[in-house]
Amino acid sequence: RSLGRIAARAAGARRITSARGPALLSPRRVAIEFADSRSGAYSVTRATCLDPFPGCATCLRSFGSAEQGIELLLTLIREGEALPPVYDLTRDFLERCVAGHPQALLPLFGFKLLTLLGSAPVAGDSHAGKTGWHPSAALTGILRSSTGSPLEAAGQYDDATTAELKRFVHSLLGAELAAPLVSSGFVSRLSPGSTPITYASGRVW
Repeated sequence: RSLGRIAARAAGARRITSARGPALLSPRRVAIEFADSRSGAYSVTRATCLDPFPGCATCLRSFGSAEQGIELLLTLIREGEALPPVYDLTRDFLERCVAGHPQALLPLFGFKLLTLLGSAPVAGDSHAGKTGWHPSAALTGILRSSTGSPLEAAGQYDDATTAELKRFVHSLLGAELAAPLVSSGFVSRLSPGSTPITYASGRVW
């Protein structure tokens, strides 16, 4: 949260007897201590799990949504820049990835993330004009919100608004992502209740 995205090596974390390994499993929120190595890279010296996000471990659909959200986050952000609002958004998202979470949760997280990173337009700007896209009143309310939309609102959208939000976020991600997310293949094989991010079929989530 204070340093942004960093690359750090946890030597031996994959060993069964590793004390740090369990804390570093995905998805988890952890507190880590690290040191600079002689090569200039960070090395994890201690890891403590702060929140295991148990909801993600009890449902394949929840786990799939969490993995897609994390991969999307790592694809869009760069190293060396602290982004506390993005950290807090991701934590809120993972806490809401429980069994039966709303279908709008993942695309709403994507939209809110893009908003915080400055890549999401507001209703009435050039994006709508260039694509011929005309948002509904419900989606216009989401776009006009200064913070995108709180994730707690995900359960308030009907199927039509959720589908429109998915299409809109998909159009934004098409310009940001060079390829489909790897985790989408996992979701499509193991969690038929979720619609994965995939550009081959033109669908998102």
